Amino acid sequence: SHSAAIGPTFKILKYFNIRGSLSYRETWFDIGNTDQSRALGINSSKLLRSYNYSSSLSASTNLYGTVSPKIFGLNGLRHTIAPRISYSYVPEITRDNDFEVAAGFAGVSSGQGKAQSIGLSLRNQFDAKIGSGEDERRITLLTVTSSASYNAEAVVNPWSDLRTNIQSTLAGVILMSGSLVHSLNDNQGLKSFSISSSFRAAGNFGDFGSQNILGPGRQINGGGSEPDPNLEAKRTWSFRVSHFYTESNGAKSNSMNLSLAMQLTPGTSINFSQRYDIARKRTINRYIQIQRKLHCWEGSFEWTPSGSNQGFRFRVNVIALPDIKYENSLNAVRGRIIGALQ
Repeated sequence: SHSAAIGPTFKILKYFNIRGSLSYRETWFDIGNTDQSRALGINSSKLLRSYNYSSSLSASTNLYGTVSPKIFGLNGLRHTIAPRISYSYVPEITRDNDFEVAAGFAGVSSGQGKAQSIGLSLRNQFDAKIGSGEDERRITLLTVTSSASYNAEAVVNPWSDLRTNIQSTLAGVILMSGSLVHSLNDNQGLKSFSISSSFRAAGNFGDFGSQNILGPGRQINGGGSEPDPNLEAKRTWSFRVSHFYTESNGAKSNSMNLSLAMQLTPGTSINFSQRYDIARKRTINRYIQIQRKLHCWEGSFEWTPSGSNQGFRFRVNVIALPDIKYENSLNAVRGRIIGALQ
């Protein structure tokens, strides 16, 4: 198999970005004289050749509008409009029935159908400049992208679905995103809708203080060794909550995820996560993990109290040689697995 492709890019009138693409792929193959090939009537003395190619052309540009309100810490606001149009063409390649049989036997593409499509997309983006002096920064407030395509060779339903994606950041800490799918071929209108949001916070709650064990073989205040620079110097925590809502074909889904991670000591961490189904008012999944490092060893305990993955897993292993381990677990699907020191 061998292939070649070119994709030149250039500008027209300084503002329009043009990108072309032309690709070609070819495969040579022959099939041995076996009972299977003879049963299909394949000529094993003939070298077979399969090929296909395609081309495309696209044009895009960016339009800008800016204002400088200078109020409530908002120094500037920029609106970017980015339209794009593309055209792609795939010629029809037909083969006789003997070649189709041989190509199918060898697992090689035998031909391709003709295709012509026009793609349209539009992106609207709003950026803000806030703060002053060294604290001045730029953030993206809102991005809305819509796209659809038209298949000139389709006899029915030539238009694809109109897909719109939305992303927004509020106060720099709350990320929101959504998607809408509309049908352009009939009166179905809105086919599906989804929205999600997430909030994350992190910080610390004090120093570790004097600790004997910082990691694999490293000690202070007892052994005289240098502290491990890769370990955190403070007790850290992180918290995240996410919400998901979806409607599609009459079905609805509404859930919330919660996760909490804490570094209690230089060698001890705890992770907790929970997923809650708001519509059915019940917990779908809950997960707890405890990890501990001690000298050259590390251990972990994972527990899922309920759900289809209910069970636990306990593992102790040498950090430098993880294959030297002891493992014990109980899973609702696989049952109990009693580990041994390996």
